[in-house]
Amino acid sequence: MGSLVLNARISRYISMQEVLTRFVDSLDHSPVRTWSLIVTIYGDCVMPRGGELWLGTLTDLLAALDVEPGSTRTAMSRLARDGFLRRKRVGRTSHYALSEPAIAVSHEAETVIYRTRAPHAAPGWDLVVALPPHRPDRKALIEAGYESASPGLFVRPRRTDGAAQPANAIHLHAAGDDDALARAVYPLDDIAARYHAFIRASEGLSRHAHDAGPLEALAIRVMLVHAFRRIALRDPHLSSTALPADWPADEAYKAFSTLYLVLRPLSETWLDANGQNASGPLPAPDIAHRFADTGNGRANADV
Repeated sequence: MGSLVLNARISRYISMQEVLTRFVDSLDHSPVRTWSLIVTIYGDCVMPRGGELWLGTLTDLLAALDVEPGSTRTAMSRLARDGFLRRKRVGRTSHYALSEPAIAVSHEAETVIYRTRAPHAAPGWDLVVALPPHRPDRKALIEAGYESASPGLFVRPRRTDGAAQPANAIHLHAAGDDDALARAVYPLDDIAARYHAFIRASEGLSRHAHDAGPLEALAIRVMLVHAFRRIALRDPHLSSTALPADWPADEAYKAFSTLYLVLRPLSETWLDANGQNASGPLPAPDIAHRFADTGNGRANADV
């Protein structure tokens, strides 16, 4: 009888790996990078529980996603070297915590991802005119949400939250043919196609959510968030006047939030039972604000 139970568990594990592989392949044929997957885990699971995790807990979770321990250690070293994580040694164990800049980026991304409907910018545009000999730093422009409209001219959806503006440039506000400017600057057809693909793929994934155990539910949840954030953080979240009438973002957000909330209770039980930081078990998650749809956040899609 014991061997039958073990074989059933192994079979279910292999089946879940196949389900997740099909889900990822249906969205994007590029490989899932371990360091990026860890960024997802820290933003989704670790930040709400204090921001620090024992390497052993992370290794167990990533093993459920078919990531080898060696790949996990290499990716953690890279993220620590890049300043995203801070390493702490306690005896012979290693623990990694989000750095202050990483916490800020993760909080901003959280306001975009964990919603039941897509956020939208206010109508209008912010423009930056870069004149020689002084030009604003290109990285600063990207981090501020600007895209190049033409040489020396950069545009982003109107911001009303007092966000910092790049130095060494002229700043303007504009209004006009929102749809024409949006299509000239942003790859809206590609973003819409990615949303549609996510909606279809999440329908297939949801059929397995109700049969999952705690670790399987967490593995599905991590891949769901990872796939969705790669789309949602690349969407400029324009005003409704700049988008086509059949824009699929709201439908994708509904599919994401519905499945996530199905997975959350069971997946949190695995973290409750197995999650450790340098002080012991992880604290209870601070997640009441997620899916409250209280703000129109923006975030950098490069993480």
